[in-house]
Amino acid sequence: MTLATGYILQDALQNRYAIPAFSVHSNDMIDAVLDEAELAQHPVLLQIGQRAIRNGQMKSLTDYIRYRAGVLTIPVVIHLDHSHLYSQVVQALRTGLTSCMIDASALKFDDNIAVTKSVVELCHSVGIPRSIRSLCACFFVS
Repeated sequence: MTLATGYILQDALQNRYAIPAFSVHSNDMIDAVLDEAELAQHPVLLQIGQRAIRNGQMKSLTDYIRYRAGVLTIPVVIHLDHSHLYSQVVQALRTGLTSCMIDASALKFDDNIAVTKSVVELCHSVGIPRSIRSLCACFFVS
């Protein structure tokens, strides 16, 4: 089962537990994390970071996570970690990631706000839940 981050975070907040997040770079890493999370019956957030993206792995990792998550009973989030580009967020959402982080902290404050706002609007337009706003908004600080 895959879900957007907001649903899992809302449940975690309401029921007072933490969601572990793991950066994954191979199918073996994905298998290890998902096998243990399923055994523990605990939701998990799998992050696809910039190194994996530079190595051309965004689609293959996402496809494999979706394949594995489809037979699990736990919620799984596929998260784009520390993107600095709006275009990369678009690519991630088209690829099937269910959560994203835009880090516009290197930009001037007004530009940071504009980019972050546009990412929030994009996420909402494809059904990433409203609570994702707080995840994106935390990167306003320059």
